[in-house]
Amino acid sequence: MRLKGLRTLTRDTCASACALVFLGGTERWLVGSRARIGFHQAARMHEREEKSCEATRQDRSFREMRRYLGWVDPVHADRLIETIMRTPCTSIAFVAGDEALALGVATHVAERT
Repeated sequence: MRLKGLRTLTRDTCASACALVFLGGTERWLVGSRARIGFHQAARMHEREEKSCEATRQDRSFREMRRYLGWVDPVHADRLIETIMRTPCTSIAFVAGDEALALGVATHVAERT
């Protein structure tokens, strides 16, 4: 997305892997009152076990996430990674409107036209 110079836009909920794709846009639009982006910690699935969260900053998935966020938005990456690390893999933290702008998740927020 970023390398092709594409914009991303959502009018509804975009969470988990969708949020990572959304962040790849060169411009990131939230349009309408239902538009929101959801984040959580990485999860690991083990055979015969339930999903487990990777809440440590030494895990490979954390390092990869940090690298990606630093690439798509180096100014806001640290604040966004803190939001992600506060949210267990069994939950989702949603951001919208002014909060999404402040975290660098969105570059534009617009009412539905």
